Amino acid sequence: MAATTTVRVYAQTHRQLQELAREDALTMPELLDRLVTADWRRRLFERANEAYAALQADPDAWAAALAERGVWDAALEDGLSEDVRMPSGEDPRVADLATA
Repeated sequence: MAATTTVRVYAQTHRQLQELAREDALTMPELLDRLVTADWRRRLFERANEAYAALQADPDAWAAALAERGVWDAALEDGLSEDVRMPSGEDPRVADLATA
């Protein structure tokens, strides 16, 4: 078992945590770990999406980023036959990161 520590929360929050833990058959530390990890990931993807939006808003920076990707694509596709490469115009890396 991993080491634990005490975290102070409001009584109402504690009741809600108990209810959630009971519903999911988790211990309180397991539930808190899941909740904190989920929020951490949400924030990470939110910031990444904001950074991509800012990059795309700057035409010169976006063109440079796409050009750099093109250089890497040549290395990534090294030795692949045409039938396994992505069709031109499709770039799955540009999809909204929050859906990943």
